[in-house]
Amino acid sequence: MVYSYTGRPFELRLGAIPGASLQAWWYNPRDGHADPIGAVPNTGVRRFVPPGQSAEGNDWVLVLDNASKGFAPPGR
Repeated sequence: MVYSYTGRPFELRLGAIPGASLQAWWYNPRDGHADPIGAVPNTGVRRFVPPGQSAEGNDWVLVLDNASKGFAPPGR
């Protein structure tokens, strides 16, 4: 999980979580809703752009799971 208080884009170096691909979601801590990003390759550096405008209080949590595990969306 990666928390962003301001909703600013950021980059992550992937590969620390086991699996060839990762299932990614944006989790909104303000209302508990999770929006799927989809599966992403688990290699290299990837830029993630949270929804909305960059501003204080536009907080989001990026949740990444091993896609082969089939975990439920965050918040369930």
